[in-house]
Amino acid sequence: MDIIYRKLKSITGLLDEVAVATSESQEDDQLISHLTRNSFKFFRGPESDVLTRFLLLGRQFNADHIVRVTADCPMLDVQLVSETIQVHLSERNDYTAVCAGAGTKMIKDKAFPNGMDCEIFSFSVLESISAECTDEALREHVTPGIWLRPQVYKCRTIASPADYSEYRFTLDTPADLKFLSEFFDLAGIDAEKMSVYESISLIDGNQRLKDLMPKNPAETYWKD
Repeated sequence: MDIIYRKLKSITGLLDEVAVATSESQEDDQLISHLTRNSFKFFRGPESDVLTRFLLLGRQFNADHIVRVTADCPMLDVQLVSETIQVHLSERNDYTAVCAGAGTKMIKDKAFPNGMDCEIFSFSVLESISAECTDEALREHVTPGIWLRPQVYKCRTIASPADYSEYRFTLDTPADLKFLSEFFDLAGIDAEKMSVYESISLIDGNQRLKDLMPKNPAETYWKD
């Protein structure tokens, strides 16, 4: 969480606010204490209806667009985030996302590593799908109601110049944690500034890291 927050705060000129969107559940009280101690901005909303959580967050911060990244992606490339924002704004898209394994529509053989997930969407479109969407699974995952309907909304996926879908940079399991701990120890003080390509290069040059990196599930994204 701290790594992601610091990375996003380092982006200049593109983000007006950075905030942690978490739930109202008592299980997240310890997280809130941590965020408060570190002066991190946060917002609490429904636990399962994450779409409503982001809708309320957007209203509180008077957002025109929302950039959504998840705390399980500590190797997130801020340059890739910046590119995604710039493409979204310049093309006036309703939704723009990195092709990275989970959430968005995938482009065959053009995926970034799982764990480079970033999406940006206009707040007005979020309001529209919130009014229309009643499916609990769609509301939990926030944006499928947008990108599963490209005939309605202007959507764009940022593709990788090569296929890196075999790389797993996300944090979901103890094996992920072991790999990421080794990666950050090896990368040292430069770890938080590394691009996705520098991270891949470091892993490719270290057999122990390559062996420790867990495999991605066969399918890590939505189907129609």
